[in-house]
Amino acid sequence: MLGLVALQLTLPVADDLPPVAPQAVRRPVLVNPPQSADFPGILERPLFDPDRRPDAGAAPADDMARYTLLGIGTAAGAATALLVTPEGTALRILPGQAVGDWEVTAIEPGRVVLSRGDERLELRLGNAPPAAPGESEKVVP
Repeated sequence: MLGLVALQLTLPVADDLPPVAPQAVRRPVLVNPPQSADFPGILERPLFDPDRRPDAGAAPADDMARYTLLGIGTAAGAATALLVTPEGTALRILPGQAVGDWEVTAIEPGRVVLSRGDERLELRLGNAPPAAPGESEKVVP
């Protein structure tokens, strides 16, 4: 250790540091913000207003069509399906079960059929082609 200290003291010390480069002067950039008259929708329905509601003219989206059919399982003549909700949670469904205001009418190979009154909705698994009329291989009614 004493040898390192002696070596440090005997080595020449460089006092010559390179010159400091001059700094460029930064000038503020003036930006003209858009006028509030350019965005009347924001003034009518402020983005962070707690009472904000969807536009009255917009058609309501059918939430069930935003569900994704993740898989179908069958065993001993019974079927179950796994859906992913729009929020990303998994939901196990059975025939006859209610999902929102829809009822699971049938779980078939590659698809789930839901009904609500006279409406009918079909969720397909992956890229399964639509079944031809009369060719449905119903597993569970």
